[in-house]
Amino acid sequence: MVQAGIVTPSQLQEAVKHSRNKKLQIGQVLVMQGLLTPKELQMALEAQSLLRDKSIDINIAVQCLKVARKIGAAFSDVLQDYDEAAAQRARTGKLGELLLDAGVIKQQEFSQAMEQGLNTGMPLGRMLVLNQVVTADFLEKALDIQVRLRDEMMS
Repeated sequence: MVQAGIVTPSQLQEAVKHSRNKKLQIGQVLVMQGLLTPKELQMALEAQSLLRDKSIDINIAVQCLKVARKIGAAFSDVLQDYDEAAAQRARTGKLGELLLDAGVIKQQEFSQAMEQGLNTGMPLGRMLVLNQVVTADFLEKALDIQVRLRDEMMS
């Protein structure tokens, strides 16, 4: 977020300090302080997830964040336009899309869990378990499959 010019280093440091004191996620603090909109937080979390999974590199993430923020587009749409191969890798790594494509969850359940996750800082899978959409045991298996797909151990 700093490299994309969304927040300054001092704003991020301040948010980290507040997040520790209030036991909140850093992103939540940035939204509460008015430094990020919920949509910008979602974009940053999506970029972070793809970086963590090594689906995209930092330069692509920063460029796509800048463009998405400037034009008000979804991060995934900008990524698709910027680097189609990276976007394809990103699509195969998303738990929600895997569960939707398999018919395990409905779009409404997905949307509700995503919104709750943004508000609470909890991961999608955990929200699906708390909402009793899937069991914890099923989630564990789905996450294992997600990793195997991402690491190209299965197709």
